[in-house]
Amino acid sequence: ANHTFNNCGNNIAPGTAFEPGSGSTIMSYSGLCGDQNIQGPSDDYYHTSSLSEIYQFLELGNGNACPSKVTSENMRPEVNFPYEDNFFIPIETPFYLEADGTDDNGDVLRYSFEQFDLGPVSALGTPEGNAPAFISEYPKPENFRYFPSLDNVINNSSNVREVLPSYTRDLTFRVTVRDYNEIIGSANWDEVYFHATSEAGPFLVEYPNTQTTVTAGSDMDVLWDPANTDGEIVNCKQVNILLSTNGGFDFDIVLATEIPNDGSHTVVIPDITSSNARIKVEASHNVFYDMSDTEFSIEAPVEQSYNFTAGPFIQQACLPSSNEVSINSLSILDYDSPITLKAIGLPPGAVANFDSNPLSPGETTAVTFDLNNVDTTGLISVVLQGISELGDTVDQEVQLDLYSNNFGDLVLVTPLENQEGVSEVPDFSWEPSVNADTYTIEIADNPSFSESSILESASGLVDPNFSPGVLLPKTTPIYWRVAPTNICGKGEFTGINVFHTEALTCSSEQEYDLNILLPLSPAVREHSITFFEDGTINDLNVANINITYSPVVSLTLTLTGPDGTSVLLMENQCGGTSAVNLGYDDQAPGLLPCPANTGIRYKPIEALSVFNGKNVKGDWTLRVETTLDAFNTGKINGWSLEVCSNVNQQGPVLVNNEVLPVQTNDSQVFEPLHLLAEDENNSSQELVFTIMDGIDYGTLFLNDMPLKIGDQFSQADINSYRLTYEHNGDAVTEDFFHFNVSDGEGGFIGKTKFLINIDDDNLPLGSNEALQNSFTMFPNPTTGFVQFEFETPIGPKEVIGIIDLNGKELARLALAPGASNSQINLGNLAPGFYLVKRYNPANLLGINKLIIQR
Repeated sequence: ANHTFNNCGNNIAPGTAFEPGSGSTIMSYSGLCGDQNIQGPSDDYYHTSSLSEIYQFLELGNGNACPSKVTSENMRPEVNFPYEDNFFIPIETPFYLEADGTDDNGDVLRYSFEQFDLGPVSALGTPEGNAPAFISEYPKPENFRYFPSLDNVINNSSNVREVLPSYTRDLTFRVTVRDYNEIIGSANWDEVYFHATSEAGPFLVEYPNTQTTVTAGSDMDVLWDPANTDGEIVNCKQVNILLSTNGGFDFDIVLATEIPNDGSHTVVIPDITSSNARIKVEASHNVFYDMSDTEFSIEAPVEQSYNFTAGPFIQQACLPSSNEVSINSLSILDYDSPITLKAIGLPPGAVANFDSNPLSPGETTAVTFDLNNVDTTGLISVVLQGISELGDTVDQEVQLDLYSNNFGDLVLVTPLENQEGVSEVPDFSWEPSVNADTYTIEIADNPSFSESSILESASGLVDPNFSPGVLLPKTTPIYWRVAPTNICGKGEFTGINVFHTEALTCSSEQEYDLNILLPLSPAVREHSITFFEDGTINDLNVANINITYSPVVSLTLTLTGPDGTSVLLMENQCGGTSAVNLGYDDQAPGLLPCPANTGIRYKPIEALSVFNGKNVKGDWTLRVETTLDAFNTGKINGWSLEVCSNVNQQGPVLVNNEVLPVQTNDSQVFEPLHLLAEDENNSSQELVFTIMDGIDYGTLFLNDMPLKIGDQFSQADINSYRLTYEHNGDAVTEDFFHFNVSDGEGGFIGKTKFLINIDDDNLPLGSNEALQNSFTMFPNPTTGFVQFEFETPIGPKEVIGIIDLNGKELARLALAPGASNSQINLGNLAPGFYLVKRYNPANLLGINKLIIQR
């Protein structure tokens, strides 16, 4: 292991200089560094840095290759800091760290908390930059450490061994836990990384801060200076107040928790006495604190009275909700007059329910605030007032921070719903919700929003707008949605909006395996790709350039068109890297950030739109110029061009969108009378419907296979009666789904609603086997003529009715009593799906399905 000291002559190991001055552990130079000495002889334990090196050598290095190994049942202990990295603390303010350790063998653990920062060589007591400022301390059974030591804070003193940050800097600490196993000891560690900022601090207790006396059972105003710790950087919104009765060594009496970090709060002094009391104000959810500079006294009361505390002082309530506050009353000198409680200042609709009221001094109770009918949001102050039968009054404040989960005012704005011709990098925007703090956006090429379909997503957005960092695919329906988030959690996603990107038809030319040599010295090499057909350019992109060359910073790339127009693509970028593999597109999210081998498209230095409107026919030349001497020879491997033009064609038209009638707990077949899209340029097979949402009370089936959100069916499926809706039996009268239609060539019908009526009076599909078997029909499908054969002879007043799917009888055939067959010509009816009923004035005798095709 290397030495660990930061300052002792010329013997410093820069990669392991984690201890200030001479250091104090085994691998330090403690006692040998003059005025940089921390102490005399070194302590007999290793710094965590030394342990890391030792374990690295034994487990992963040569130390693992040669020894004779003995298996041990001792397991390495585990240890964890309960913090997330990158938080901030104020300067010139004490802090503490704690950790949680476990040992599967039951060994007694010892902890050492050590700074793990490297920085400039610094004089002991005056660290510079991120140099170490705190000494290592001998492993102890306590799983916490104060910085600086508690003695220094209590005595308002300082020393060069532990120096609080006085400027903005980074801080890294490791906790190392050792199990001291009798057979073979082991250790483990965890690390936390945070920052001190000069934008906040010092955080100071201001009262009580002198030798003063307060009375047990009385109220006391605690004052402190937040020193901008409640600002955006440190972001400490709440603090705790604790009381010590032994001069600040233990703060085991909690006076208030998670109160606003606003510099003042009234606490109730408990019924105790002390001449060595101190107050500590500590950050909630952070590690810094301060305590009274001087001890104060708590004296015994001389008059009967009562008091009570109520907490928590502040509660966040996610409406609708119920929130409970505990009430602990205090009897001073046996005060026994019953206390009646009430709540003052509740928001409209709120009700306060006390568990017991009145109560005797010394008893505890609770009040539940019923907020289920509250619409108010924001911070509400409520006064809990106690009035004894003797008329003595005590007021204690609590606060309710009310948040609403109603995000109904969140509305998607742009791109507009069903908008066509949208660019590949559109700007997304939405009307914000007054109750939202941040937003999550998802953009996908399928409304299922499955992991494979999501093109771009982002969370934690504060502003109600977003620009994607990727190019969206051309000629494609794009789906997007937004979810709001506030302190109560993430709300539901909005409904799905759909738009269609610009419909373009593209052609490309490419040439690879070129192996065009790029020499060591500066040179120019060119290669041309030829388009042989005429065409007007609407969008030209360099789909890919692949070059092997080092350094890439030497390269200048230019594209020249058939008419001599040139565009600079890349010029002396990306340092000493050795490969180019990228594309160029004016619609790309940004310029090349380097490296140049990502395979992604970027904006060129000069816009490719200069070629728009020009003829694509002719030679297109890539010019590669090297301006510096190369490390090695390189080569142009290949490149490709993509030319796109607008598609101007007639899109699909929705001809029929009629309600589908279904009986409760039955099914029904779709046919073109219900849902029909037509397109003069595309077949029914090419007209694809995509299910966007809905189908809450049943299932869509395609060829008996269930469909879900994001699945598709075609107009040909409808025309062939392959699409069916089956109701699940719920007591509802309506179901629905939204769909859109695409022809694959840029034609698009946007988000559209299809309704399903669920009613027992609707005609059944004919699931009753006896009704179906009462007669047969042929041919079926038919072009018009139909022959009927009856299972039972025709009775009086029987008829055959031909019913469309909207329930309208279009044709009727009177049947001769006693007959066993009949026929009808339906040549006047349109092709489609029909129900055929055999009935008399009193009963339905049979029902079947008939298809007319021509």
